[in-house]
Order: sequence, then C-alpha cells, then structure tokens
Amino acid sequence: ILIHESPLAAFTVNDTDQCDLGNGFIFTNNSSVVAGSLGYYWSFGDGDTSTYIHPNHQYTSVDSFEVKLIVQTTEGCEDSTMHIVYVYPTPTVDFSINNAVQCYGSNEFIFNNLTTVVAPIDWLWDFGDGDTSHAQFALHTYGLVDTFDVSLIAVTNHFCSDTLQKQVVTLPGPKSIFSINDTIQCLVGNSFNFINNSLSGGFVPHYYWQMGDGDTSTMTNVWHQYQDTGYFAVQLVVAPDSGCTDTSQIMIHVQPSPQISFSINDSDQCLSGNQYLFTSNINSNGYSFTPIWDFGDGNIDSSLNPIHTYANAGIYSVKLVVITAEGCSDSMYQSIEVFEDPIANFTISDSSQCLSVNTFDLTDLSSGSGTLTYLWIFGDGNSSTKVGNV
Repeated sequence: ILIHESPLAAFTVNDTDQCDLGNGFIFTNNSSVVAGSLGYYWSFGDGDTSTYIHPNHQYTSVDSFEVKLIVQTTEGCEDSTMHIVYVYPTPTVDFSINNAVQCYGSNEFIFNNLTTVVAPIDWLWDFGDGDTSHAQFALHTYGLVDTFDVSLIAVTNHFCSDTLQKQVVTLPGPKSIFSINDTIQCLVGNSFNFINNSLSGGFVPHYYWQMGDGDTSTMTNVWHQYQDTGYFAVQLVVAPDSGCTDTSQIMIHVQPSPQISFSINDSDQCLSGNQYLFTSNINSNGYSFTPIWDFGDGNIDSSLNPIHTYANAGIYSVKLVVITAEGCSDSMYQSIEVFEDPIANFTISDSSQCLSVNTFDLTDLSSGSGTLTYLWIFGDGNSSTKVGNV
C-alpha cells in the first residue's frame, strides 16, 4: 500500500476586525505539503468563494464571517482551517447649525448632532479656533471675527469613524457710541445735541434714535428739544446691513426753570420823593434760588421785594433775574419813568399899587418837562388855572 502525505492548511489575515466602509481583507496562504502540489478553495462566509492562492475580499454587509480554506493534494488528500472575521458598522456623521453666520458680539453656535448611532460612539468636535469638545451636542461661542472650519469626528468602540466639516462665520458687530453737549439742561431754552460716534463694522449703517419722550429719529446726528421736565433715557441702536446690532443708552435730565413776574407800586413817579416798591412773584419748583434786581441806574439788589429811590429823572428798564441752585434761570423786564419836578417862578410888574386903580401883571417864569398845569392863588380868595402870564 501507499500512504500519501496529508497537506497542512494555514492562512493569516491582515486584520480580522474591520469597518464596513472601505474594508479590505487580505488572506495570506501559508498551507504546505511535503511533496506534490496543492489546490485551494476559499469560502468567505458571505456566499463568495475563490481558488486563488492569496485572495483579497471586501464585504458588503456588517456581520461576522467564517472564512474557510480547504487545501487538496493531487492525490486527493486535503486539510482545512477556518478564521472568523468581523465587519463593523461605520457611523454616518451629520450635524446642523442653528445659524452658520452670526454677529461677533452675540454669537452662540448650537451644533445639533444628527449622526446615525450604530454602536457606542466617542465624539470629537473641533471648532476651528483651537477649542474642542467630546459632548454629543455642542454649543460654542467664538472670541474672534473670522471664518471657522467646524468638524465632527465620530468613532465607534471598534474604531470605525466618519468625519464631517462645515464652516461658520462671525461677523464684525457694530459699536453704538454717542455723546451729548450737556446731559443736564434747564427746560427753558434746552437744546440737546447728540453726536454719533458709532462704528458700523465695515457695513452700511442704519441708526435708530429713541429720545425717551416718544420722539424718534433715523438721522446720523440729532438735535432735540424737550417739552417737559424729568429724566429721559436716550437710546441709539446701530443696525448695519450685516444684520448685527448694538445699543447704547445715556440718561439726560431736563430741570425745571423758575417762572417769575413782578409788580410795581407806581411805575411813573416824580423825582421828588420817589419810592418804587417792587413785589416779586417767583415759582422755583421747590429749588432754592437767588433773585438779582437791576434797577437800570447802575444799582442792583438781591432782596426778594426791594424798595428803590432814583436820584435822577429818566426812563429806566428794571430787570429781575432769578437763578436756581441748579443753574436754571428766568428773567423779566419792566420800564419805569421818573419825571423831573417842575420849578414854579413868576415876576410882578409892580408889587405896590393904589387900591383905586391897581392892576398886577404876573409874568410866568416856570419850567418843567411835558405839559404844565397851573393854579394861581392871589391871596384874596381868588384863584386861576390860566396857563402862562396873568
């Protein structure tokens, strides 16, 4: 009898554990026989076979597969061996962004992970600015104005991975800045000038002013006069074409102005014995105040209700100015006139005459401004109002 040598089947695999995406199993045949040649029959466990010595194979589904090699000599002796290989699922990465273009000053990017989870997974977010995260769902705020490449890498417990990258943009935000000529003014004559010093971030700016009293404006710089007292919050909203906005606010104060008037006992008086009594009527809205009287003749007074005597005749403009402790003021003028005193004088043609034929001629030498009226008293009970000589 003749007993033939049996072959020895053996093979190795480049990697028994692979991911379905791009899997490639390389089988290296290490079978041997003492004498003669061998034939090979491979069964990959998915229905495919091969007779190559060193076959390659790619699986189209996820599973574990029994790979079997049968070797046979020309005399019909055979041997077989088997290895199990594993094909694991690869995740399909996907994510959404709440808004891929946001303003720098208020940016908050929310990344919603839409990856199909097929196995325990480790996540790695790379936000493109040096920051990373291993959270499944990520939220990130950028500290720079730029364009960033955001990537999500998903790795399963079998080290199967997928990557997706998207871009996000942070736009330069505007900066609302404005100044005011004076934040505290009095109601009477108030004039607020608002100077716009805003930055638009390189985009065409639009401005929206809220004056705090119901009035608005879209001008670059604004002049405004308030009709009432109080505190007002003035806001400037800067809204460039980029869609980014910024708001600034300054409080202004409109203080009440005093309301004044005054009366005079008699605005027209004669120089001799003249005495003008000025009575003030002042509403300072509860604020302390100082009255200043200017009598028009070079004299001033700070009394509330002064009395003044003029040394010379003439027409005088009397002014009262009231200034509150907050610097608000009001003023009023009135004119008074001080008349010259007339000077009575006359001569007599003959001051001594006989009773039977006496005739006294009186020559008027009086002087005075304006129209004079006369009253002649003759000392005998008779009188006259004749103007001029008698």
